Amino acid sequence: MEYLFPVLERIRSRPEVYIGRKSLSALADFIGGFLCAVHTVTGSASDFGGNFQTFTEIKFRCVATGAHWSKIISRNRSPEEAFDLFFVCLEEFKTVLHRPGGIAAMEEAHRALLQAWLDADTEENR
Repeated sequence: MEYLFPVLERIRSRPEVYIGRKSLSALADFIGGFLCAVHTVTGSASDFGGNFQTFTEIKFRCVATGAHWSKIISRNRSPEEAFDLFFVCLEEFKTVLHRPGGIAAMEEAHRALLQAWLDADTEENR
């Protein structure tokens, strides 16, 4: 992730230069390609996608849908609004990453949210 965050800051300030337009779907495509390239060159995989997915599902209380983080953020928003909201979420996510035990706490919150969803689904089907 140490490679990704500075690049995202450049994109945030000038999206047209890097991804053609202010669009979360274009940004998500860029991030996927960027992380693939970093993995190819360095051999190390980023845990951004998985951790940010978990963070997004918790933030928007959207678990077990199979929706990619970009789709969750984009729901009922214009491409520009979704793009801006991504960067708000990214700052919140970075705060979680820098908090001692932040990832573990996030994973525990995700498990609890998923369990609540499963419990509600079970109750509904009785």
